Amino acid sequence: MNINKNKLSHIIFIFITLASLTIVISCSSEEKIVVPKEENEQTVIMFFPWSSNLLPYFQQNIKDFSKSIEERGSQNTRVMVCLATTPNTADLMELKYDNGSCIVENIRTYDNQRFTSQEGISNILKAIKEYAPGKKYGLIIGCHGMGWLPVIHTKSNETQEIFHYNVSNGPMTRYFGGLTQEYQIETSVLAQAILESGITMEYILFDDCYMSSIEVAYDLKDVTKYLIASPTEVMAYGFPYHECGKYLIGNVDYEGVIQAFYEFYSQYTYPYGTAAVTNCQELEQLANIVKRINIENQNNNISANSIQVMDGYTP
Repeated sequence: MNINKNKLSHIIFIFITLASLTIVISCSSEEKIVVPKEENEQTVIMFFPWSSNLLPYFQQNIKDFSKSIEERGSQNTRVMVCLATTPNTADLMELKYDNGSCIVENIRTYDNQRFTSQEGISNILKAIKEYAPGKKYGLIIGCHGMGWLPVIHTKSNETQEIFHYNVSNGPMTRYFGGLTQEYQIETSVLAQAILESGITMEYILFDDCYMSSIEVAYDLKDVTKYLIASPTEVMAYGFPYHECGKYLIGNVDYEGVIQAFYEFYSQYTYPYGTAAVTNCQELEQLANIVKRINIENQNNNISANSIQVMDGYTP
């Protein structure tokens, strides 16, 4: 997947969209690419893997982010978009500010890639790093989420579980998870892929359900400074990038991102949403504190049934 010239043992489910954006211009995977040599202040990577039912929302997300660029300019930030169009094919694009407008430039098309593998993810990141190098990087992953659950390895195990997406007639949300094993990946694999790419993220934004957990954050603590995500479900519309996109480029304003999310969903048709920012740089110290608490309270029996369930559906 190289451009010419120039990864808690737990889950991330990767999806590849069935069709590309209507604004994408076709580009042969063999086409030569001129790689700019200058390093910009920031590179933001929007990664939209597979989900056949979320494609219109992904398209809207990209349009919304484009609006933010039009209103505020690029802020010396390059915004790269990776949108898979089949399980093995993806388009790499750039959102470019041009005299008050935002245009979408198709960079290339990748063929025969395994986006659920450490190598596949790492190669995508390396290619973006080569094409649009930055002093800082941000990663936005928009698809479905199931937080810190292991990949379901067998059909028999799968049928023992009833997940919220099995419930019909509910509002569409972004559960972060594939329904079959081939589209699933552990969070530790994502962490290793990022590590292998040589990039340390300023932030990772999971525009997916259930990804704001201490387990997910700890798994990613060595590859990102901050985690932006939801501990609950996220409506299919996702983060309102036309409102919060401006806080994700340039000097990142984490409070601004969360406030924009809150204000948007306070007025949305389905006024439901929870979002949080986790400082992953403090997690090692937190782990030491929790370890000490556990040692000091080994004889305390706490029933799991006494813990509040934070879930959208109770099948």
